[in-house]
Amino acid sequence: FFGESMFSRVPDASKVALTYTVDRLRQSGFSLFDTQYLTPHLASLGGVEIPRLEYRRRLAEALSHTADFTAAPVPDAQSVLQRITQTS
Repeated sequence: FFGESMFSRVPDASKVALTYTVDRLRQSGFSLFDTQYLTPHLASLGGVEIPRLEYRRRLAEALSHTADFTAAPVPDAQSVLQRITQTS
């Protein structure tokens, strides 16, 4: 999955949108989320920069699997929060 620039008119709305998107991608079978550029904001949310060769390897692996953004049921906010904060 490829993400582009995010903006919002409400403070922190882009963080909520990104959190929801990452959860949705995980639940739908995606294994790679390309944000194009690593910003301090994305790094604070767990984004990491990887070398081009590693990216291409991961992309080839991701493309060999089936993923469907619409396959998983749409979760409510509580379900997303529970999944991302669960430690056991």
